[in-house]
Amino acid sequence: MTGSDDERFLEHIFIFVKNSQGDPTKTFHCLRVKPMSKRMDYCTILDNEFLTNLESLLVQWSDVQESQYCRASNHVLNARALGSQSSRFGSLAEDLHLAFTFEDRSEWSLTDDQGCESIFSNESKFVLRSSVMLQQLMTLVIAKQPSLMGRKYYGYFELKATCPENFMTLDVSAIRTLNLFPLTSNPKETSSTIFDMVSSHVITQMGKRTLREWLLQPLRVASEIAFRLSCVEMYNGNFGLRQETRALLKRSPNLDKLLSKLWRRIDGCQRSFTLVDCVAIYNLVLELRHFVDKTSQFLNTESERGYLQLFRGIVNDFSNFVQLIEQHVDLERADASREYFIRAECSPQLQTIGDALREDEKEIGRLRVSLERTLECNVNLLETVKFGTVFETKKDAFVKKLSHCSKYQIVTTRKNTLTFTLPELVDLNERVRGLRSRYLESQREFTEMLIETVITYSSVILATNQVLIEQDLFSAFSEMMSFPQSDNVFSLPQIVTSSNNVLEVQSMWHPCLKECVSNDLTLGGTSTKGVIITGPNMGGKSTFIRTAGLVALLAHVGMPVPAKRCRVSLMSGIYFRVGASDVQQRGISTFMNEMIETANMLRSSDSNSLLIIDEIGRGTSTYEGLGLSRAIL
Repeated sequence: MTGSDDERFLEHIFIFVKNSQGDPTKTFHCLRVKPMSKRMDYCTILDNEFLTNLESLLVQWSDVQESQYCRASNHVLNARALGSQSSRFGSLAEDLHLAFTFEDRSEWSLTDDQGCESIFSNESKFVLRSSVMLQQLMTLVIAKQPSLMGRKYYGYFELKATCPENFMTLDVSAIRTLNLFPLTSNPKETSSTIFDMVSSHVITQMGKRTLREWLLQPLRVASEIAFRLSCVEMYNGNFGLRQETRALLKRSPNLDKLLSKLWRRIDGCQRSFTLVDCVAIYNLVLELRHFVDKTSQFLNTESERGYLQLFRGIVNDFSNFVQLIEQHVDLERADASREYFIRAECSPQLQTIGDALREDEKEIGRLRVSLERTLECNVNLLETVKFGTVFETKKDAFVKKLSHCSKYQIVTTRKNTLTFTLPELVDLNERVRGLRSRYLESQREFTEMLIETVITYSSVILATNQVLIEQDLFSAFSEMMSFPQSDNVFSLPQIVTSSNNVLEVQSMWHPCLKECVSNDLTLGGTSTKGVIITGPNMGGKSTFIRTAGLVALLAHVGMPVPAKRCRVSLMSGIYFRVGASDVQQRGISTFMNEMIETANMLRSSDSNSLLIIDEIGRGTSTYEGLGLSRAIL
C-alpha cells in the first residue's frame, strides 16, 4: 500500500447510538476522522425510525466512488441500541458502500495514559473537554486507530461541529436518480455522470475530491452560496485571470502528496520528506509571487483585487521560508543537475568537500571541450546509473576520429548517436561519486535542521492547498460556462431569500445527454405548488423531473446550472421516489416498498422541500393508484 493509499485508509466514521427507554427516537453521536486534512467533524442528531437524518449525514460524509477502498474503517458504538432499526441501518450502509464493525459496549472511560488531547490544537482541546460523549468517542478512535497518537498529529487536529441545518438533505435515492456519480467501479461499465462532466474541467486531484464533497453537501446558507457564485462570476468575467489561474494550477506540485510525506516525516520516516520536497514548495511560492505580479494587470473590480490580496497573503506567510531555502540550499545545482545539496558556505567541512567536487566536475568539463576539438562536433554530458557521467556525440564523427583508439569504451549506440567513456573519465567518476557521498553525509545534520524548520510551515501549506483547491473549482465552474452545447448554456442561478418558495427555470436541459430538448418550469411563488407531468412512453417525463432536481441541487452547491435563467429559494432537501422493486429477503412486495419510501419521504420533508415522485401507485390498480396520488398531493 502506498503512502497516499494509507492516508485514505485512515478515514473513519464513528457512531455512538443512544436511546431512551420507551422512546422510538434515537440519538446518534457521530464523529468523522480526516487525517489528510487534520480535521475531525462531529455531529449529534435526533432521528426517527426511518433513520432519515442519519442517512443524510452519511451521504454527506461518505465517498460514493472511493469508499470501497475503506471498507473496514467505520465503527458503530453501542450497536444493540439500534434494535429494530438494525436492518434499516444495514441496508443504508450497503447503499453507500460503507462497511461498519459493531461494538456492543455502551460505555468507555477515558484513561490519562491515552493523552488524546495532545493531537488537538489548543482551541479544539477546550471543545473536547466540554463534552463527555466526545471524550468517549475519542477513546474508541484511539483504540481502533492507535497510529493517530503518533508525533505527526500532535497539536494539528481541528475539531469542528457539523450542523446538518447548514446543508440540504439528500438521500441515497436522490444521489442515484440525479446520476451524480458512477454507480459501479468497473471501468468497462461507464456512463456519463454529473461528476464526470464537471471534473473534466478540474485540474488537481484534490480538487476532484473536493468537488465530490461539494456535490454531496449542497448548502443552505445563502451567504456561502452567494460567495461561491461571486467567485465563479469573477472568473467568468475575466478571461485573463482565469487562464493565468489555471496555468498556475497546472504548474503547482501535488500539495496533498507533499503533506502526506511531511506527516510521515514528523512521525519518524526520515526518507519521506527531503530537500527535493522543500525546493518543490519553494518553487510553488515563486510561482505564486510571479502570478501575483502578472495578474495585477487583469484586475478591475474590488472583488478581484480582494482575490489577489488572498494570494499576496500566502506569499507573505512564506517570506521567511523563501529566505531559509535561498540561504541554505544550492538552488543553482538543483536547477542545473537536479541534485539537492546544502550550500557549501554553511560549513567549513562542506566548503572543503564542495571545492574538491567542483574541481573534479570542471575537469570533466575540460575533457568534454578537448573531445569537441578532436571530433569537430558537439559532445554532451549524460548521467547514467551504471557508468556515472558519460559522453554523447555523433556516431559518424566518433567512427571517423576515435574508433581506432582502444581507450575509448562505447557504452550505448543509437541510430545517429552513441555514448562512450574513457579511463580518465572513469577515475573522475569514482572520485566524484565518493565526494558526493561524503557531502551528503556531512550535510545530514543541516538537512535535518532545515526540514524541522520547514515542518513549522505545515499549517501554512495546508491553508495554501485549500486556497488552490477552491480556485481550481471556481475556475472550472467558469470554464463550464465557456463551452455551450449548441443552444444549451450554463448560467449562474439567483438565490431567493424571501419567505416564498420558488423554483423558476427557463430553458433547462440535462447536461449528461447529447441531444436534449430544453424546457421551462415554474413552481411556488404566486403560481402552483406542484406540477403533474403526463405523456407517452419515451417522451422525456423522467428526464424532465431529473433535470429539475439537478438544477435545484447545483444551485445550492453554488455552481452554474444547465439553464438560461434560474431563480430558486433555499430548500431544506430534495426527495426522490423513482422506480421500485420488491425485497424478497424481507418479504416486501413492490407496492409495499413503494409505499414505505413514499411514507418516509412525506414524514421527513417540510414546507421547504422539493419532492419528486415518478409513477406513484404503479404497483397497484389504476383506481387505487389515482386515489393514492390524490391523497399524497
